[in-house]
Order: sequence, then structure tokens, then C-alpha cells
Amino acid sequence: LVLALTTRRVVAGGEAVTVHLDTAAAAAARDDLARRVYSALWSHVLGRVNEALGGGGGEARTIGLLDVFGFESFERNGFEQLCINYANEVLQGWFMDALIKREQAEYAREGVVCDHIEYPSNAEQVSMLGGKGGIFALLDEECRIPRGSDEALVEKMHAVFEKSRPGL
Repeated sequence: LVLALTTRRVVAGGEAVTVHLDTAAAAAARDDLARRVYSALWSHVLGRVNEALGGGGGEARTIGLLDVFGFESFERNGFEQLCINYANEVLQGWFMDALIKREQAEYAREGVVCDHIEYPSNAEQVSMLGGKGGIFALLDEECRIPRGSDEALVEKMHAVFEKSRPGL
């Protein structure tokens, strides 16, 4: 466990090299491990609760949680908050599509008269973060490069988004 938290194995050009992490990188590895353990534990607990609620009556019951107020205002928003906000935006887009767009299409098929509801789409923002060639993909790529840096990531983002989203 100590080696896993204080070193990183990098494969470049077919050669594997073990790199010792500095204190900040080791702390980040520790924090990542804690988040992953917490996530796995949370999934296990929810699974067990859902199993317990589903027995006996034929219709399974589950507990689902959604933080619909995912845009908390902090003095400093970190990467974790960005991931939370991204997940909320994906869910919001899915929810709006399922609730409004599909219902309006069904009303039209059935001949039910209703006012058309306009709502803003967040698809472009979601794609910019999580789509192919998005910020998360670029970040993942930069983290895999042995000499990856913040500066190189920013340069890649500028190069990609100046082409695909001029004026952004």
C-alpha cells in the first residue's frame, strides 16, 4: 500500500519506469484512494438497502438520491466539485429530455393540445467537458504522459477549443 501511494509506474516507449511521487502527489493518491473506497462502500450500502427493500411483495422498491442543487457556492471550487456539477448537468439534460421533450412528442402523437415548452440545452457544455476530445479526455491524456504539465494541458485545450468553438 505504501508503494502504491508513493510511487507511480509509467510506461513510455515500451519501457516501464517507477517514479517516486513528491509529498503533494502522494497526498493526492491517498485522497483518490479514499474517494474510491468511499464510492465502493456507498455503492455496496445502497445495493444492500435496495435488496432489503425489494423482497417479498413482487414490486421492487429502491432508494434513489439526486442532489438537484449541485451548484453550491464555495470560496474555491475544486476538481471534485467540477465532477459533481458535470454529473448534475448530465442528469439535468437527461431529465429534461425524458420529462419535457419526450412528453411533448407523445402529446403530439396522441393529438393532445399543449403549450410548447422551451428550455435551454446544456448539451454543448456537457460535450465540452465530457465528450470525445473534451476537457476530461484531454486531462486524462495529459496525466498519462510522463512529463505532463498544467501548462501543456492548457495549451492543448486552447488548440482544441479554438478550432471547435471559436471565440470561447
